Amino acid sequence: MQEYFLTIAAADNSGGAGIQQDLRVAETLDFWGLSAITGLTTQDFTGLENIYPIDSKILEKQIDKCFCSFKIDTVKIGAICSNENLQVIAKMLKKHRPKIIVLDTVFAPTNGQNFIGNIELFKDELIPFSTFITPNKDELEKITNQKINNFDEAVKIGKNIVQKYKSSIYLTGGHFVNRKEALITRNKTQIFQKEKWNYQYKHGTGCAFSSAFACCLTTEIDSEIASQKASKLVEKLYRKFNLSK
Repeated sequence: MQEYFLTIAAADNSGGAGIQQDLRVAETLDFWGLSAITGLTTQDFTGLENIYPIDSKILEKQIDKCFCSFKIDTVKIGAICSNENLQVIAKMLKKHRPKIIVLDTVFAPTNGQNFIGNIELFKDELIPFSTFITPNKDELEKITNQKINNFDEAVKIGKNIVQKYKSSIYLTGGHFVNRKEALITRNKTQIFQKEKWNYQYKHGTGCAFSSAFACCLTTEIDSEIASQKASKLVEKLYRKFNLSK
């Protein structure tokens, strides 16, 4: 029986990130993609211009309908376009309790305005319900409200977050000089040295990884295997944009 994958995220009219990228990844991994749209955007590959949040009542109906109509074990949460929608998502997660939730901690695009204003609400309402969160260096700084100088500091801070919120972390390495990444759970910490890629086009890599990771966590027993399978998929998707070889 085919697995169902639900992405709760914003729509990207340029097709490279958000809902569009999530569904593309899910199909590649043989999942049936479902979606609940948190907002509409106007953007292209250089940045995001405008965010138009979906009415929270509509978002709630989208999520509830998906859960009531399909057996959903796998959820990825991306850009949340208002504090009201954040609260709706938390409410739906508490109601339906899916097995796997990957929270992509995207507070703002690389170029453009913030998606939500209340990070404290984000931490209190969503992180504790997540199986994994997938922050990069900048996002981890926003979660903790402190400057991170290097990868080792980031790992130490990540361990503290895992102990506090009981959610595991996959720390992505694109913003670290040494291109290391870390999988941090309550029982272990694993460090991965990644190959340096010089992408001409980076739009949506975070969306692609978090969606692939969510799907792989559903099909793989071990989170390490799931994370590395997801990384390889992203590399494959973006390889044609690599300038370093």
